[in-house]
Amino acid sequence: MHKLDSEHSLVKAMQTALKNDGALSRGRAFGQAQTLHSEKDCTMQGWHADYDPKKVAGVPKKPQSAVLALEPNTFFWVAGRDGMAIKIVMRPGDILVFDGDLVHAGAQYSKPNTRIHAYLTVDGLVAENSTWLVPFSSVCELEYPWIVQ
Repeated sequence: MHKLDSEHSLVKAMQTALKNDGALSRGRAFGQAQTLHSEKDCTMQGWHADYDPKKVAGVPKKPQSAVLALEPNTFFWVAGRDGMAIKIVMRPGDILVFDGDLVHAGAQYSKPNTRIHAYLTVDGLVAENSTWLVPFSSVCELEYPWIVQ
């Protein structure tokens, strides 16, 4: 993971797209952005949430995260309500925005893949540059109504 300067052209393009789409007009601010790089034949990330689910539960406006695909076949796994994993396939330029307490995992790749991740913050809930690991077997037992609908 490599932090990106707020003046980086890809960060500015991502911010503009999120503003135009309305993702930043609902009391959310564009936070730290960083590159995520997966090497060829890397393993899948552990299931996790970007923000502490206990802090996010019940807040009127959730913080979010966003991923900008830079390459074809950028994959992203989310935990489905029924306990099944859902694979999202992104193309270059696609931006996936999701609630900060969504259980997800970075995919394994058969070739290198680089993408950009950014935090979309709200007052009072700051991204702590941490993840909260969640055993996938317990995803459907959690008390948070944030799983993909």
